[in-house]
Amino acid sequence: MENGWEPIEWIVLTIEDGSALLVSKYGLDTKPFLENSNNYTWEKCELRAWLNGAFYEYGFNSAEKELIAEVTLQNLTNSADQSLFGENARHERTTNDRIFLLSEEEVMKYLPQETLHCKATAYAEPYTTTYMGNKLYWLRTKGAIPSNAMTIGADFMGMRKSDIGILVRPAMWIKLNSESGC
Repeated sequence: MENGWEPIEWIVLTIEDGSALLVSKYGLDTKPFLENSNNYTWEKCELRAWLNGAFYEYGFNSAEKELIAEVTLQNLTNSADQSLFGENARHERTTNDRIFLLSEEEVMKYLPQETLHCKATAYAEPYTTTYMGNKLYWLRTKGAIPSNAMTIGADFMGMRKSDIGILVRPAMWIKLNSESGC
């Protein structure tokens, strides 16, 4: 799958029920989670709108779009909220997305340690933020304070949702079938 500028390399994280969960091998771009630092969730952030809008529209051809499944995502707050406030504190609204960011829970469940950190594409490299030698990338999980979203750097951490220089590492579920050659 290509974005028109350079090929996107994907890592298969798991195969379940005839679909595969993919995440980009590299951080493709840098974007803030949202333009102004409010208490917005994944459901309302501009980054979600961009991934499911312009990125989806221009990043994939029509045959590729047919393979990308629209899925219902459970959007939980970070695991620290559960330990502080109980299981009910973790639940946020579900969203239906084709392209999304991994959650804290998905990273811990699916992402092998050797792929936890990522490099930036040549396009994104000049604009990236580095923390303890690693590039930072967004997760869709809310950070410990409302104006933060979780990121991966040296470990799980939070950054202000309006911060720039944080990589976007898209994920998606694709439908596997014998007709598509996948």
